[in-house]
Amino acid sequence: MSCLKSAVCHFAQKKSTAPLTPARVQAFADLYCNGDARGCALYVVIDKLGFLKCPKDLAPNEMSITT
Repeated sequence: MSCLKSAVCHFAQKKSTAPLTPARVQAFADLYCNGDARGCALYVVIDKLGFLKCPKDLAPNEMSITT
């Protein structure tokens, strides 16, 4: 299943400034973008606040920042 927010997500659009290795980018894409996006920090921020409020350096696994 593809993430419903991928069209406006800077991570999915490969515009993220988060310091991630290519292997981690692929792992997060597999887990969140192509898996269950509800656990993705970017999905939560975009869903609750809108994509303009989503920090470009937020990584998908940084859910603790969103709570």
